[in-house]
Amino acid sequence: MPSLHALREVPTSREWRYPLLAGLVAGASIAARYWQSSTPSEPVDATAVFLAGLLGGALFHGTGASTRVGLRTGLVAGVAAIPAFSSHDIFAYIAGLSQPAWFAVVQAVGVVVVLAIVVCLLGLVGALGGRVGDWLAAKTGPERPASTAD
Repeated sequence: MPSLHALREVPTSREWRYPLLAGLVAGASIAARYWQSSTPSEPVDATAVFLAGLLGGALFHGTGASTRVGLRTGLVAGVAAIPAFSSHDIFAYIAGLSQPAWFAVVQAVGVVVVLAIVVCLLGLVGALGGRVGDWLAAKTGPERPASTAD
């Protein structure tokens, strides 16, 4: 069980500051695009999450934390975008249907499971962006002196 001191350091940790900020911005971008879409059944555009993970991977290049930072960025973005995907009306709609109560519970649990899957997939997109950002930083970063064999 983590100590309270360790939990207090999470928002101030260098590996959490970027994911919190970039994830909230990416989540707001996803939510805005989703609300402005003509049909709510359009797929989720995860470009903002990938780009935020890519930038995080480049910023944390060489630290071994690029994939972790990308994953955290994607998870924060997914959690921030949940209100766009799950309108509170969907649960009221499920409750208002004329069906057995157990079936309404199954439907509500199904909605929660789908939302969790979307958040996890956005986390994976962010982790992929972090990995690609780390690779790009290695390829385009400053030149390293060639090693010479004596």
